[in-house]
Amino acid sequence: MVIAYFTPSTGIGGGIITGLSAAILLLVSGNILAASCISSSTILAPYKALTDPSTAWKLLFLSSFLIISNTVLGPHFSYDERSVEDPRIPIVSMYGYLLSGFFTGFGTRLGNGCTSGHGICGMARLSKRSIVAVVIFMGTAWGTATLTAPGVSFDSNTAFLRTEKV
Repeated sequence: MVIAYFTPSTGIGGGIITGLSAAILLLVSGNILAASCISSSTILAPYKALTDPSTAWKLLFLSSFLIISNTVLGPHFSYDERSVEDPRIPIVSMYGYLLSGFFTGFGTRLGNGCTSGHGICGMARLSKRSIVAVVIFMGTAWGTATLTAPGVSFDSNTAFLRTEKV
């Protein structure tokens, strides 16, 4: 398989921003950046999140995700410039986003954390549990990407996850 769209600078930039966020949160409040824990505690106990002053930072943190993602990705939801460079690059459909969000949420609950908690904070502390979790995350991501890529044997079963609309 050929990697048609490889963006190391974007990945490195995102990693630096996430690492800085984790460091700032730890230094300022003493809390570890665990995005899935922050999200689930806010969603499962919304009244507490809105009324308890000690959880106000969680709302601010989640709001920053929404603001930044809509600012950066907003224009790209209706148009993806990658398709101009190479029309063979699959564009994810709404079903693909919904399923990936569901499975990501399920996996973070199952694994007691997400890549920010285990990958950034846990591995920095050399936690064996976090190292094992990240190896499993990355192996699963590689396998999923490989099996659902266009032109592979499962391509016809996963076509609904992609859209032809650009």
